[in-house]
Amino acid sequence: MEPETERLSGAEDFIEAEIEAAEMDSPTAEMEIRAVIEKLPGIQQFSLAKGKLSVRYDPTLVSKKKLVDAIASAGHPASHIEVGRTEGHADSNASAGQSGGESST
Repeated sequence: MEPETERLSGAEDFIEAEIEAAEMDSPTAEMEIRAVIEKLPGIQQFSLAKGKLSVRYDPTLVSKKKLVDAIASAGHPASHIEVGRTEGHADSNASAGQSGGESST
């Protein structure tokens, strides 16, 4: 058995979210959203493609609500959000579709 001490909390745990929002597929919308996202603390990476914002962020520095509010402040209220948790620098594809199933001991 491996000790659980290898798993660090805080800044090592990131949230990956995909957000769909109204009219987010134009170059102007991309600039507006990029401007508000870049101002938020804890954003590790983000990309905009085909009307979706994919973002990886530190939940100890920014909440999902602040992220959604920032996008709405740029005139693009979220219509759909998918959220998943990743650990450390794990491959984002490996964490896709995982749901929280933490045990407490």
